Parts: sequence; structure tokens; C-alpha cells
Amino acid sequence: RALRSAARLTAAAAELEELHRLCRLGCLYDVERWIRAGRPLQLAASSPAERRRHRSALEIALDRQDHSLILLLVANGYDLALEPECALDKALRLRRGDLLDLLLEWGANPQRVDLDILFETYDSLLFERFRGLGVDLTAGHALAYALGYHTSNKPLLGFAKRHRLDEPRIQTALDMALARHAGEGNEKGVMLCLWAGADPHARVP
Repeated sequence: RALRSAARLTAAAAELEELHRLCRLGCLYDVERWIRAGRPLQLAASSPAERRRHRSALEIALDRQDHSLILLLVANGYDLALEPECALDKALRLRRGDLLDLLLEWGANPQRVDLDILFETYDSLLFERFRGLGVDLTAGHALAYALGYHTSNKPLLGFAKRHRLDEPRIQTALDMALARHAGEGNEKGVMLCLWAGADPHARVP
């Protein structure tokens, strides 16, 4: 795991306006000079709701898909845990595996990822990766919802088929999805869930 500098915070949003302007313009060397001068990088607000009122330097860098700028920030004290929105979600939406790797290396918490966004990648390797990082893909019935309301996510069905015997909660999610498709008369959904190993006799919520 990469070494991280101490967080560099300010309670005054106005102190970050120039930094944000430099980030929007992609002035990498000016941002580096800002950091060398010991200036703050992000807002130390009292709550996530308050931080959402002010766009962060990292959000700007992610919108630019600027790998170098993101690395410059996180390697110099930018605290990913203080972001009101999970930066991993943005990387997943952008389909930028390199940014995802970078954020995870520098301490982004995989437990904060939005499971709906993760499932929308249709990427079985990502499903396996986040499972390996200890993320419960069935939390909040997210897996059951994704399988029960859609029939196009074949990689997710394959993931559930591979792991249903190891994790009872995945089996339950499959069974719930089958019940949903059966209740809606969706024959394709029923057949896919049965293929993946759903139990038509199981009692589900």
C-alpha cells in the first residue's frame, strides 16, 4: 500500500477556489506549486451534506479523467474518506480501470461502492475483485434486485451461478429473482434464473 501524507484541510471553502480553478484548467505544475507551498487541498466540513455543497478538487480531476492530477492529489495528503461521494463510483461509471486501480491503491474504501453502479459495468472480473475485497454484493438485496428486474446482465448471472453454493445469501438472491420473474410472467427471466441455479421450491421474502 502506498504511503500517504497527512491530510491538508481548511474550514474555509474560499481558500480552495484558486486550487479548483487550476484543476479545471489542468494546470498540473501550478497545482504542484500549490502543494509545495503547503496550501490546503480539501474542505474539512462538519458533515458530508455540507461538503456536497462545494465541488472538490478530486471531483474536478475525475471529471477531467486526469490520471496525473488525481495521483498528484492523493499522493500529497488528499483524504479520499472525506469525499461526500465515493470516488470509485465515478471511476466505474467512466469505465476507467486505471483510475479504479489508482484510487484503491491510495486508500479508497471498497465498502463505499454503490453496488448498482458496480453491477451496471457488466464486468464479471470487477464483481470478483470487489468480492475479494470483502464487499457483500447481496447487501440491501442489491444482487436480488439486479437479477430480478433485468435479464440482460449475463455476467452477473454467471457470477451468481459460480458462488451460490459457497454463499447462501447469493442463493437466496437468485431465488428471490426467480420469484420476481415468475410473478411477472417473465419467461426469459425465469429460464435464466433456473440456469443459474435458482431453487423454484425455496421460500423467499
